[in-house]
Amino acid sequence: MKILISKKAYKEISKLSLKMQEVTANVLEEIIESENIEQVVNAKKMRGHSSAYKIWLSGEYRMGLFVKDNIAYITTVKLRSTIYNTFP
Repeated sequence: MKILISKKAYKEISKLSLKMQEVTANVLEEIIESENIEQVVNAKKMRGHSSAYKIWLSGEYRMGLFVKDNIAYITTVKLRSTIYNTFP
């Protein structure tokens, strides 16, 4: 599976601690190696949206992404308390 990271998500990832950046990198590698998003551990479909998914990273952090034609568009990486205000 291919991934595309939005400029906003890239900025958010760069502001995370080094430990969280490593966790995020591991999740991104897992997405790349998987055949589809259902194979990614901790990936859950968002209710009410046909292509929106969330992935639990570690602790309180979540990754928001859209999947279309076997391409994952990473749009945001935020705390659980704030991600659902803007995603999806």
